[in-house]
Amino acid sequence: MPKIFGIEHIIYMIITFAVMIAGLILIGKFCKSDKSKLLTVKISGIVLLVTILINRYACTVYWPGCNYLPASLCGTLSLIFGIFLIVARKDSKLLHSIVYAALLAGLFSTIYPTYIGQGSTIFCFPTITSLLHHSMDIFCAILLFVTGWVKPNIKKWASWLFLYFGLICYGLFMIKYMGESNAMSINAPLLAGTNLDWLHLGLYFTIVYTVFLIVYDVIKNKKNCIFVEWYNGIKSCFTKKKDN
Repeated sequence: MPKIFGIEHIIYMIITFAVMIAGLILIGKFCKSDKSKLLTVKISGIVLLVTILINRYACTVYWPGCNYLPASLCGTLSLIFGIFLIVARKDSKLLHSIVYAALLAGLFSTIYPTYIGQGSTIFCFPTITSLLHHSMDIFCAILLFVTGWVKPNIKKWASWLFLYFGLICYGLFMIKYMGESNAMSINAPLLAGTNLDWLHLGLYFTIVYTVFLIVYDVIKNKKNCIFVEWYNGIKSCFTKKKDN
């Protein structure tokens, strides 16, 4: 039975991260034009979408009666991320809404895969396909930053909130109409013995996400960061009142 940080899991991570790093280096070196970057992003999105769909098929084969639609946060993020990569434009709000969550979910589910004991080996059909689509989440998210297809932007901060509320509505639909007992970690935490349910997961992620975007904005834009814009805006309002 494979275990988290067991020999099979460690070998998988070594090989996967090595391939990802090599691939990203090559893409960064040779994909210079917008056309080549567009093609790389779209192909990666197709690969991600195919891996999550194969994983859902594997789950329905391995566990008859299992819903074809994913019910977990990670699986749902992978499905949506793959679709967004294929249809979304460069630096669009769609990509901003999901790229950070997909990266974090992919890292967590690749490094700490609670599902790894589904079979006698990680090559159990649902297990290996799950590992692959989570690893593709990591690759695709970093790819967007490497190619400049997504640039951190505090002004697009609210994009994530729209997706988050959409995920919760989807989870409620899966619970009420599709027979899932704990879609989107609504009825129980992601990890037993913790408070990582839908509310706390969303809160913790939003805090980290917000802090990252603020720090990035301050470092990158300095005198033109969001705080300076707010200050100038407030200052101009008081100046106008005095003039009147």
